[in-house]
Amino acid sequence: MIWSDDEIREFASKFVCVIDECFDLHPPKWLKDEWLESPKSTALFRKFTRNAPNMWGANSSTHQGFYCLTADGDYLSGNFGRTSNGRARELLNTAWNKFQTLAANRGWDPKPIPNNRFEMTMGKPVQPGGIKLEAASRDLPRGSDRRPGNSEWEREAYNLNWIDFTPNEAAYFVTESKERVEIPRKIVEKLAITTIKDNVRGQSGWKKGAFSDGELYTELIRSNGKSQSMWLTGFAILRDGRQVIATQLHGHVEFDSERGEFTRFDMVASGQRQGSTQFNFRHNDPGPAPLGIAWTLHQPDN
Repeated sequence: MIWSDDEIREFASKFVCVIDECFDLHPPKWLKDEWLESPKSTALFRKFTRNAPNMWGANSSTHQGFYCLTADGDYLSGNFGRTSNGRARELLNTAWNKFQTLAANRGWDPKPIPNNRFEMTMGKPVQPGGIKLEAASRDLPRGSDRRPGNSEWEREAYNLNWIDFTPNEAAYFVTESKERVEIPRKIVEKLAITTIKDNVRGQSGWKKGAFSDGELYTELIRSNGKSQSMWLTGFAILRDGRQVIATQLHGHVEFDSERGEFTRFDMVASGQRQGSTQFNFRHNDPGPAPLGIAWTLHQPDN
């Protein structure tokens, strides 16, 4: 049985669990279970890994990959790490054939697909007045080269990250002053260390103290009594050995004072990155080269 691309997309959209970073589904020892927002999904994925052949190295801190499983955690197919289109097609065919065999042996009858939604990020639910931001990183054009990279996956590469600000932390982004007000360094450092990373093609983190310099200012640009609009400006420089990222920051924030919640948080960082790490796949492309990061309010998939 050979599937068409349309059939594979239809199957994947309904039955297949395709997983990227799995910290919250199979957390390493240093990630505390009480941080997890979806313990049922964690238990399901851990059951899947017990049923699956060992695809992960000893003491692996990540289980990212492409996996197919039943709703009971039975292993159907899987591949650790990045999966090509051809390999994904093989995995889908293997999973479908195994699923049909299981269904026949166990007497399963077709049932409506439950509309169960799992939260896509780690951390606790956003508190009133707090913020959960989604940060997307990708390479920026280099002169006439609009999509830099040595292969198609590199030219299409981008990555997502998330950051939570408590109500007390988020309050610093709001001001009634039409003059620039400096946001505390601890807030800027948290934003930078957590999300200003060269993780476009892989993974990359910062050690404590990597925040070399940075400032972020907020100023009121419009107020109608119920809502406030602020303009954010600043910069951030991070340095750890040979790895360096230096960016300018520009953003627009809107806060509904009547409801006490943020209705908009759009900010971009553009600058230069340099150096490579063990897992960021920059060994043949250390830069300096332009990098872009965009933050927006995370919208839960309800």
